[in-house]
Amino acid sequence: MDYYGTVMFLRSPDASLGLLAAGLGVIMLEFVRPGWVLPAVLGCLMVVFGIHSLTQYPLEPKGLVLIAAGFLLCALEARVQAKGLLGAAAGVSLYFGAVHLVRGEQIHTATALATALPLAALLSILLTLAWRARQNKRNTIF
Repeated sequence: MDYYGTVMFLRSPDASLGLLAAGLGVIMLEFVRPGWVLPAVLGCLMVVFGIHSLTQYPLEPKGLVLIAAGFLLCALEARVQAKGLLGAAAGVSLYFGAVHLVRGEQIHTATALATALPLAALLSILLTLAWRARQNKRNTIF
């Protein structure tokens, strides 16, 4: 692939969504292993570049609403403990939100699956662990 082909690939909505999802995954790694500075910085840069690259395309409101609903379902999975059903619904919502995100150019099905399902699973697991840790916190004097 030459320089022009590489630049055009990086400007595609598929690469933008992948960069955004990878950045969120790296930020989640920082939550699992706190104190590492590099994953947080790289993750934030990847998220900012992914969002900036996605804003170059006309975004579809229904895709944005479905992605927001997916994140809300992940949070509800942590709170309600629905045995993974809300997490699965979040993955489906994130998938359809990714497919319908960009008007005109469509994000490929494989890219949407590769970003939405692992992101929903990781987010549901991490939020569930955080919620359990908050509930099990001991009240001590010191």
